[in-house]
Amino acid sequence: MQDFLAPQPNMFPISEWKIPSAGVWKICLHDWENPIWKYAPRSLFNNGGNLPYRKDPPENALPETVPMDGLKPNDFQPLSKAWQRRWFEMLAYAVNATVTWGVDGWPTAHGGDMDTEHLIVAWLSLTAEARALTDRHAWNTPDKRFAEHVTGQNLDSPNGDMQIKSLQMGGNPVKVLWEDGTYYYIETCNLELPPPRLEYIMSRPNLHGFATQETIIKNSDGTYKVVHFPQLRINGVKTGTPFPIIGKNGVNRIEKKVVKDIANGENYSIVNLYH
Repeated sequence: MQDFLAPQPNMFPISEWKIPSAGVWKICLHDWENPIWKYAPRSLFNNGGNLPYRKDPPENALPETVPMDGLKPNDFQPLSKAWQRRWFEMLAYAVNATVTWGVDGWPTAHGGDMDTEHLIVAWLSLTAEARALTDRHAWNTPDKRFAEHVTGQNLDSPNGDMQIKSLQMGGNPVKVLWEDGTYYYIETCNLELPPPRLEYIMSRPNLHGFATQETIIKNSDGTYKVVHFPQLRINGVKTGTPFPIIGKNGVNRIEKKVVKDIANGENYSIVNLYH
């Protein structure tokens, strides 16, 4: 596998990736590796372990969010029209589709495993209120709706553009630029600039992540099953749901205790399905 994956047909669903040969890289811990969650899924520690997510089905639990606090005091950044479109194109890319934009601003998906209608449903689901990445800053946040540019909702909102939270998720790699005390400073997308080409973002694992969800299903090796977010599917099977990794001027920071070492050239899997 190449250091940076060149775009190619049918490169998804995701099974295994490879850390680039250059740079210093770390992997974000899954809940069952993370001391913050006492080495178990966070569902077991929320609301006394009585979350409805556990019931129907048990693998639909909570996002494996890993905080990055380099944007403090704010945790969110606005997504411009160009960045919202690029994120939508990232979703299409993950199901082997391409996107063109009509003169009316409406997207059309070509090829791939999901058509335009289903990709729009996936986009609106991923960016909705109470979702991990857009919570309280979404297109449908009650009493405070934000502008959503893929389907053209709330474009005159006084709240401005929809915003994305400063998060990573378990199983994803980060590229370390430098370290200071208990933090690693990592390379990210720069939302203050126009987005790079889609292929540039999707071929660099420090610029995009794939959303993961913990479960309470214990594997035979003592780990827990970790699954992809449900929005995107190939042949009915959940595949990786990508999102941009954000920072201030292309840099964010993450606590050392929530990542682990990984060697250059080493293979890794974002989810933990089959152990």
